[in-house]
Amino acid sequence: MRTSKEAPPLAPLAAKGDVRTYRFLTPVFGGGVEAKRFDPVTPVRVASIRGQLRFWWRAANPRGCTTVSELRSAEETVFGSTDKASPLIIRVNKQLQQPSPRAVLEGKFNAKHGMEAIAYGAFPLRDKDLNNHGVLNDFGEQSFELAFAYLQAIEHDVHVALWAWAHFGALGGRTRRGFGAIAQVFPALPTIDDGWARFVTTKPAPWPHLEQKPVFAPAKSGANDGMATLKRLLGVLRKLRQGPNVGRRAGQGAAHGRSFWPEPDAIRGVFQQVDPRHSTPVTDHDCFPRAAFGTPIIFHFKGEDPNDTTLQPKGHQRLASRLLLRPHLGANGQVEAMALILAHPPPASGYVIVQKGRSEIPVSVELTKPLSLGDGRAFTDPIQRFLEELLA
Repeated sequence: MRTSKEAPPLAPLAAKGDVRTYRFLTPVFGGGVEAKRFDPVTPVRVASIRGQLRFWWRAANPRGCTTVSELRSAEETVFGSTDKASPLIIRVNKQLQQPSPRAVLEGKFNAKHGMEAIAYGAFPLRDKDLNNHGVLNDFGEQSFELAFAYLQAIEHDVHVALWAWAHFGALGGRTRRGFGAIAQVFPALPTIDDGWARFVTTKPAPWPHLEQKPVFAPAKSGANDGMATLKRLLGVLRKLRQGPNVGRRAGQGAAHGRSFWPEPDAIRGVFQQVDPRHSTPVTDHDCFPRAAFGTPIIFHFKGEDPNDTTLQPKGHQRLASRLLLRPHLGANGQVEAMALILAHPPPASGYVIVQKGRSEIPVSVELTKPLSLGDGRAFTDPIQRFLEELLA
């Protein structure tokens, strides 16, 4: 049983090393060894940090790998493998103390007042026990300190990973939706522009990687903190996917109106099952473009419509979104609304829809002709449409 927060001594193998201080810009989703739950012993876990550094090192691809075999070989020299210890050692010098719980949900499907956008991004906190919904962990202004030691041969690789993680990464769950966003407090971090020129290759690769610089929304008054910035980012996504008169028709009372996205009607067409209330399709598209925001997507139906249907990559349960939402600490000390689009190869096997007890059915996720939502603005790329909304 883990009871101590004391850091073990740093092994003396490394010729290089540094100490860095971080803080969270947004509340953390879970972050412990148990999903969705705070870990009071090790709120900042070395294993989680190492996983983040691996991911962002791959994304920056500083060694210019173009095949998975090249990547694995290069990655082993930095992060080790099952047969080889990593020459990078990480230690938590200073842990975080108990966070403040931040509740976002109440009742069955309700968000607490003012937390509607946050609840949209944190929906997995819902619990069948309506009095036991999960909460976010708010560490406020607390900081944590990490020590890194490594062989000089991998110094550049370590600096790449730390730069990318501090600008684009996070800790905990739901990080692509802006939770657990971090900022490097000390020492000064190379800017995105400086680091991009020094660290990123942008070579085509068959794994998620950095290809284009992030997009920053224009600053708005009263939004200079992490939580407000996260609400802005998630609010735009919520509006586009579910918002009245944009993502869907305005409903009556508590009822939702029909979606302007084509997936519900496409599912009705595939299974030839339509509730009389929905006999007239909203669109004439037969594709599933919201896969661009990540899968799986579960579609719930009522009445005589089809049973619940899941969109997912064939042979896999999920594929993360190419779109990362990230409150980001700018050079002027303000928290900016940043959106990063990863070059993210689509699944080679394509996408399928599936219902319980039925065979998988292949479907297309690409818009081959423009789609208009409730505001009438036509598009063929859902992520670019998100960026237009964010920058408006």
